Amino acid sequence: MSHPDGTIIITAPGGRVYTTKPDGALFFPQLAVPTREWGSIIVPPASAHRELAAPRRRRTRAQNLAYRIAHERALNRADIAADPPPF
Repeated sequence: MSHPDGTIIITAPGGRVYTTKPDGALFFPQLAVPTREWGSIIVPPASAHRELAAPRRRRTRAQNLAYRIAHERALNRADIAADPPPF
């Protein structure tokens, strides 16, 4: 939340509150005039179905890796069998 004097209050998800004070007014007092009131930002609550945002894997990463390796080896075997060495 921002205040007219430039102070910003930040609340972390864990509940800690951090307050910052503006230092610019010390160096530039002519710029320290508030412009308008700032309101709070309304954050909508998290959806109960957040897990639906990203699809689940059909196979694990290890299964995908094993499948790709087996597939490439099968292609290599078929390529070698189609063109045997001349000796």
